[in-house]
Amino acid sequence: MTVGHPVVLRCSAAVIITVVGTRRLADALASNIRFDLVDFGVFYRAAACLVSRCDPYAIPQGMTSPNLAPPHVLLLFLPLQGWSIQSAYYIWLAINAAALGFCALRIARELDLTHSWSVALLAAAVVASSGLAMGSVASGNYYPLLTIPLTFAWVAWRRGRLTVTARWLGAAAACKVLLLLPLVWFAIQREHRAALAMTSTWLVIFVVGLLTLGIDVYAGWLVILARAPMAGQFHDAAIMQAALRAFTETSLYAPIMPAPALVRPIWAVLAGLLVTATVIVRRDPDRALLTLIAAAILVAPIGWVFGCWWLAGPAVAVWVTGTTWARLALACGAVALWLPDTTPLWGQPSPWLTLTTGSLYLWVAVALWTAGVIPRNAA
Repeated sequence: MTVGHPVVLRCSAAVIITVVGTRRLADALASNIRFDLVDFGVFYRAAACLVSRCDPYAIPQGMTSPNLAPPHVLLLFLPLQGWSIQSAYYIWLAINAAALGFCALRIARELDLTHSWSVALLAAAVVASSGLAMGSVASGNYYPLLTIPLTFAWVAWRRGRLTVTARWLGAAAACKVLLLLPLVWFAIQREHRAALAMTSTWLVIFVVGLLTLGIDVYAGWLVILARAPMAGQFHDAAIMQAALRAFTETSLYAPIMPAPALVRPIWAVLAGLLVTATVIVRRDPDRALLTLIAAAILVAPIGWVFGCWWLAGPAVAVWVTGTTWARLALACGAVALWLPDTTPLWGQPSPWLTLTTGSLYLWVAVALWTAGVIPRNAA
């Protein structure tokens, strides 16, 4: 079946990049500058503290964003210290783009996707112009780079190498603690070797970091992690953050009712049910990883939508092998991720929109999780 004429596909890609991508990119770069380089600025300055021996977890005067990255992650930003912060930011964007490009090629090879270069160009234009991509540009976080170990983990799992999968997941979880959820799956499913491999990899990275950077630095990280602000930020897909938007006063949203006492009980019940439904069922590798990562984003106290990059491999695989309902769930999530990353702010503050479009990324994660729950042979 032909997808379309190559000239039409190439022209479509050019139009998307020219009309949508360039405008969104300009807005994303302007947003990054307006908010003092956002996450990248925080990590870059914190890495500089490792060199000058100041406290990488002290929040500089005038800044409100805390540094929640584990100390060993800051080592990724040390090679950038030779450039000015603005130049380093552009280099970092190029590194993240290269990481995503590498993962795209690895996914295509694993799934034996043999579409023409015109199709690949159109797909790249759609992804590059998406709200997810532009939100990542504005943030400068390291989620795209973490897509590499998650993609390797997915490939290994599909090939039956569960211990290798666990090592890659352990390395990723050492950078983002929410990714420890697969460890629960390994334990429940009695995959003891995989559970040991993931735990040992995670511990080795932390021990090496402790010996290299010192216990005081890690203690500072744990303190700032415990005090992380819960603000219901619009990029946050977590259940906890949606509950905060719905039941507390936040800077951008109108609650449906002021009831802050409901936030943690609602989060505990929903997160508990979601984790249980995710880990007690043994699924094929594509669906297992899709549900585990989507659930990890949902149940974490803070679960940024940028973690959707990690789902690329299993999501494409489920699209290839999935039913109509699974594809519909994936399509809904993909369309929402292509919309401007500020879509959750449209019409705000409005209590009528707080749990719908205002929590758009919560529903994206739910849609991706649902696609993984639907079995391959469902009617």
